[in-house]
Amino acid sequence: TALVYLDYHSSWKKNITIKAKDDTEPAKVPIKAGDVVTTKDLFLAMLIGSKNNAAKALARSTGLSEKEFVVRMNMKAKSLGLSRTYFADPSGLDPRNIASARDIFVLAEAAFEQPDIRKGMLKKSHRLHVVNSKRSYLIKTTNPFLSTSEDILEGKTGYIDESGYNFVVRGSRENHDVIAVLFGAPSSSMRFQIAGLLVHDALSSQVREQ
Repeated sequence: TALVYLDYHSSWKKNITIKAKDDTEPAKVPIKAGDVVTTKDLFLAMLIGSKNNAAKALARSTGLSEKEFVVRMNMKAKSLGLSRTYFADPSGLDPRNIASARDIFVLAEAAFEQPDIRKGMLKKSHRLHVVNSKRSYLIKTTNPFLSTSEDILEGKTGYIDESGYNFVVRGSRENHDVIAVLFGAPSSSMRFQIAGLLVHDALSSQVREQ
């Protein structure tokens, strides 16, 4: 969603009026229909806090319908060589979304190379402001490693009942980079524990071989 949005991005200051159809459960910013927010706030809420309503509103901000936006997502997947990936909606909540771990690795490489995406994912928090009111909401990262590890950097979480707890993350040490992709962890804490071990083991191995 972030990659396709950047293909159509025109201004971070563009105001978007939230619609009832943007509402999602469970992870969402508590904004409601009629609230006006900027595309920058929506972009960061999606990346930092995995806010699903922000993803839907951001896709709509491109001027494309949701169906048209999803078509562009699948075109992007094809251009990246993602042969086992299919997108059904911009938020990731639709159980028809499918992907292999290898495809998500390739997708993560492409996403993490984008400065706007990388900078967003490295932020621990961001305050979203509702333009037409005095309300604001603090969006906190879903990536705990930003506060606990110097080696583990950008990361993106995901969860639906059908897939379990998922995590893709980049680690870096002494000019060595690794990306770990984890699907189907039994709990949120376990996904971080396993991903942390994968990244640290891979980085340690690369440094030793240097």
